Amino acid sequence: MATLTELLGTEPPRTQLVSDCVDLVDAQVKTKGLMVKGAYGAIKTIKRRFVPEVVDGLLDEWLTKLQPHHDRWTAAPQSSFADYLIARSE
Repeated sequence: MATLTELLGTEPPRTQLVSDCVDLVDAQVKTKGLMVKGAYGAIKTIKRRFVPEVVDGLLDEWLTKLQPHHDRWTAAPQSSFADYLIARSE
């Protein structure tokens, strides 16, 4: 069975995953207060690719940390992996 890093951490899915994560960060920042929005906007103005570069740099670590959960889910999948994670979010 392929690992999450093999499935999602290589091209072409990696580029889309990074983009989706950046969209998620953008959406979350929009729900925050003026200070957070302002700081985030300033960072994006100073270095436009900062957030995608950070997400890309951390992606392999995140996938590695998710791997044990994915292994348990694949042993007996009864719902989507997202639902599995949400149900165990503690």
